[in-house]
Amino acid sequence: MHAVLAPRVEQTLLAHEGGLALLNQWLDELSTAQDTDQDPTTPIVREQAAALREALIAERGDPRPKSERPATALAGLPLHPADADRLTGFLTSAPELTQRLSAMWEARQAQEPVDEIPAIATAYRTTRAELRQQCPDGYTGQFAADIDRMVLYLLRFLDLRLNETQKFGGDARKYLRQLKKDEDKPLEKELGRDLRDFLRG
Repeated sequence: MHAVLAPRVEQTLLAHEGGLALLNQWLDELSTAQDTDQDPTTPIVREQAAALREALIAERGDPRPKSERPATALAGLPLHPADADRLTGFLTSAPELTQRLSAMWEARQAQEPVDEIPAIATAYRTTRAELRQQCPDGYTGQFAADIDRMVLYLLRFLDLRLNETQKFGGDARKYLRQLKKDEDKPLEKELGRDLRDFLRG
């Protein structure tokens, strides 16, 4: 959970000028509540928040001029550092283009499929990262978006079927039954029909 959420929290706090002040206020509240808070996870949260504050202070104190730092419009893109530096230099001279790129990036992020189940979300991100590594020159655009969506649908199907029995889905899901001794095994076409109906839905 920490590995999934920490980068998002850090990016959010870094993106806002008052992020560090917010974190300082939260740490103050944690320190004053340590005598009354009986939650065993509070010391861990306090330690991680303190480490995050150090990271934010280091980031705020970056000696490089703002023009040399990665542009917000490029954040999250799988760019080579040299390419990112070249594009950042160019975008510095074109603020209106930076704004348009940021708006496009936000719109693209909003369209990306997400899932609230951590196991599915983790498997989805891992699979997508592996696909991008294996197809560095071709896993882009609508093709990649379509594959991403199909991967997410398949993961959802797998999660749902692993957490139910044939009684829930009736005859259509008899293949999920616990097999008795010498009973014939389910056929692949039964799974295929179920997956087809799921995708149609």
